Amino acid sequence: MSGRDPGEPHRTATSLELLFDLCVVIAVAQASASLSTAVIDG
Repeated sequence: MSGRDPGEPHRTATSLELLFDLCVVIAVAQASASLSTAVIDG
């Protein structure tokens, strides 16, 4: 499977790209929740 041209007009995101984005959002949310708890607890 070859990569897609990012300069392609009207390019839509693939399911794999959307899954990766969702994983990044969840990881950042978990990290921020842990940091918040650590700061509050000292």
